[in-house]
Amino acid sequence: EHGSQPGFTSPPLAINAGSGQLLTRFPFNFESMEESVYVVKIGVRDSSGLTDTIILRVNVGDLNEPPLLEDDPERKILENCNVGSFVLNMDNTDQNTQNNAVCASDEDTNDVLTMNVHSTGAQLFVAEKLSAPYTVGTTTCWAIKFDPADKAESLDFETASMHILQLDVTDS
Repeated sequence: EHGSQPGFTSPPLAINAGSGQLLTRFPFNFESMEESVYVVKIGVRDSSGLTDTIILRVNVGDLNEPPLLEDDPERKILENCNVGSFVLNMDNTDQNTQNNAVCASDEDTNDVLTMNVHSTGAQLFVAEKLSAPYTVGTTTCWAIKFDPADKAESLDFETASMHILQLDVTDS
C-alpha cells in the first residue's frame, strides 16, 4: 500500500511501453505519503538478447499549495460603532470572537498564514490573528475589526452604506 493513495496496492510508477516514459499511476500528495522516495529498477533487452539495467531514485517533492479562505462573504457592522468592534457574521448579533472569526487553512503544515485587509476608500478595517482555540493545526483564524488609521473616523450608514473588503491570505 502506498501513502499517496489509500488502498492502492499496485506500484505507484509504471513505464509506458510505447514511449518508454516513467509515469505515475495516481496523483501524489506529499503531506499524506508515508514514503517520498521510490527506487525503480529499469531494464532493457534488445533483439539479440543484450541487456542493460539502471536504478533510478525518484524523490517526490512538496508542492506549496495555496491557502484556502473559508468564510461567508457577507458580513455586517453597525454605524457609529466603537473602534475595535468586530465585523459580524450576517446572522450574528454577538461580539464574541468565536462566532465571527474568519478562517483559512493550508495543507502545508509548517506554513505561517498572514492576512491583509484592503477596503475601498480609507483603510478602516484590520485583521487580528487569533490564538488557540481558534487557530489550530493547519487552520488560522482572524477577527476583522473596525480600526481606522484616523481614530476620529467613524462609520456612517448615510454616507457609505457598504464597504467592500478584500481579504488576502498568504503563506510562507
